[in-house]
Amino acid sequence: MNNRWRQLSILLLLLLSLGVAATTAARRYFHTSIAAVPDPVQTSSPLQAEPDERPPQIRTSAVSLEFTAQTQPESAQDAMLTRRGYSIADGRQSATLVFSPQAVTLEAPAPFLALSAAWNAESAEDAKLTVSIRASADGSQWGEWLQSSLDGDPRTHSGLFFLPADSRLIQCRIEMQRSPRGDSPHISGIRFRFISPGATTRAMFERMRNQPQFAGDTSSGWNRIAGAGGAFPKPAIVSRTAWGCPDGERPHRGEPSYTTVTHLIVHHTATGNEASDWPAVVRSIWNFHVFTNGWSDIGYNYLVDPGGLIYEGRAGGDNVLGAHFSCANSGTMGTAMLGTFMTATPAEKALTSLKYLLAWKCDQRAIDPLGSTFHGSTQLNLQNISGHRDANASTAPMACPGTECPGNALYPLLPVVRSEVKGFTDPADDFSLSTAVSSISLQAGSDGSVVISTATVRGQAQTLRLEISGLPAGVTATINPPVIISGASASLSLNVAANAAGGTYPLSIAATGTTIRARQLSLAVTGTITTVSAADYGGDRLARDAIVAAFGAGLSSSLQTATTLPLPLELAGVSVKVRDSTETERAAPLFFVAPNQINFQIPQNTATGTATVTVMNGSTVVARGAIQTVDVRPSLFSANADGSGVAAALALRVKADGTQSYEPVAQFDEALKRFVARPLDLGADQVWLILFGTGIRHRSSEEAVKVKIGGVAAQVFYAGEQGAFAGLDQINALIPASLSGRGEVEIEVTVDGQPANVVRVSVK
Repeated sequence: MNNRWRQLSILLLLLLSLGVAATTAARRYFHTSIAAVPDPVQTSSPLQAEPDERPPQIRTSAVSLEFTAQTQPESAQDAMLTRRGYSIADGRQSATLVFSPQAVTLEAPAPFLALSAAWNAESAEDAKLTVSIRASADGSQWGEWLQSSLDGDPRTHSGLFFLPADSRLIQCRIEMQRSPRGDSPHISGIRFRFISPGATTRAMFERMRNQPQFAGDTSSGWNRIAGAGGAFPKPAIVSRTAWGCPDGERPHRGEPSYTTVTHLIVHHTATGNEASDWPAVVRSIWNFHVFTNGWSDIGYNYLVDPGGLIYEGRAGGDNVLGAHFSCANSGTMGTAMLGTFMTATPAEKALTSLKYLLAWKCDQRAIDPLGSTFHGSTQLNLQNISGHRDANASTAPMACPGTECPGNALYPLLPVVRSEVKGFTDPADDFSLSTAVSSISLQAGSDGSVVISTATVRGQAQTLRLEISGLPAGVTATINPPVIISGASASLSLNVAANAAGGTYPLSIAATGTTIRARQLSLAVTGTITTVSAADYGGDRLARDAIVAAFGAGLSSSLQTATTLPLPLELAGVSVKVRDSTETERAAPLFFVAPNQINFQIPQNTATGTATVTVMNGSTVVARGAIQTVDVRPSLFSANADGSGVAAALALRVKADGTQSYEPVAQFDEALKRFVARPLDLGADQVWLILFGTGIRHRSSEEAVKVKIGGVAAQVFYAGEQGAFAGLDQINALIPASLSGRGEVEIEVTVDGQPANVVRVSVK
């Protein structure tokens, strides 16, 4: 009989026996890199797992109504049905149709229900066709009628409607009015598209709020201010990935086109003003533009919410050609203020962000904010900062139907916006901003400082307010003094908490006076890690070649598990180096990487003594920690991956005739949501217990490995490498027949006199 039993099939049977009934609570990291192991989740670590950071899922559903004699409206005032659809009855100037309520065909929309309506209609340009929607949660209480905005095309589709998440029914009203020539619109059908943009996660919100306020020094060849303090900085932009665009950063529906921007167009989105989840509004607009309007992407270049966050719109970046200016988009950049501003005005933070964005672009492209230039696509002489409605002129033959955008309350504010943008880009009194260094490296648990300098470069000296943004979690900063006169200096002090996540972070230092100047400071944080045995989570000593788990923060940007042997030395761009007591550094084989956890094998030939573990993300040092390496430090895997309770083991039954069969020693308890011991019936057979652990293989001899089961010494027939899997060790011990009927008993293992963690097995 082969006493080593190291075949691959043994471990696969073990994994299957432990994994068939696994739930989230039980699917924790066992030991290896093979595909049969469930996705690792380590909930017993002192660090909590990252929240779910997948982008919200956009769900949609559609309902179509064809207007025939069989689809009678609930009421039809002064309307008639013809072969071309409904129109105004002869001798009437207007008509109103109200259709029966329609069920919302989308389950549990979140955080609200967005709705678009598209219709089949024939209409002269000056004939009016207006669609309104109202919603109800129960069919008895109805909300107000919401009228489609002119930001849709009244001949084909509406703008977006935003309805409560509990809406279960909608009702449609259609109003028609003849043109001055007497032409009636004709509408033959309508299609509703329900959109659930998904609620934005807390992690997404935090990333958006914590980004630097400005992109730093954006000096370029377009800076036209000779001898001034530098270009106006680009304000921070929430990337498409950050706001949850399903297409991500890249244009997946056709390559983008680019344009030479000469005119900056201001819009409103003609959506509600009361949303609490503005990224969800942006996702709804993206879906509407792509699937209702049939465009390749969202139409705007940028969108601004009431809190002042600026969202990246159409993919392709700066100067990409959008779809926003009445079919005359060449030469324009479109910025949409989220909301409807017919009577309400935008929030002050939103207006400030709009001015910053326009100032950056004017400065970059040498555009005079107060000037007017010819716009070839509309054939109009337009102000360089214009509203969408400025394309409505009758002398713009290439423009699409007219619009009220950017609203009757926002449009009159544009002269003030132009003047303030001019003040930002060409101030009478100007200054410069600089830092003594462009980057600083700090270890978690330490602090450092940087000198901030300013100078008056034009006009009079002025008072400057200094601020810093983009600080990652665990890093605090103070500027002393925070207010200075241009020409003076200040000190920036940075303090990095001991538990701060490692990584490189772009910090933005801004000085605000008559204008804004910003500089970017790169902060490299080296975090700390705690490395423990992957079997029992003890970390006082770790054996060379053992399987270990390192816990920290910001270790990896994604989760990835090794799927090949030999194990890779890099996963998701992350590598681990171990420098031993002889100052020899070796790359560690990796099982698994995640933001808060990395499982790896201590490299072969690592010398005993104090060693340093370094986590690298590319060429950047993310975290470091010290370990003590020894020859032997036994630890046993447990079924519940907590280092105790029922063993992660197999039983091998050998009958008198030599027949062999494997049995699990654990079974999953649905009520307890964890593995419990499965009783073994010894009978008259020999039953061998196959234990799996790590830190055992360098024992002085097999005789130095002792096993007690239920306090009774068990014969050990093998103790060493499992052989098929990196770092995994195996002990084969015969269960004493005298244990029959004992029930659940403890398994005590010592190797070279060092005890392993105690696990359990049950014997009938």
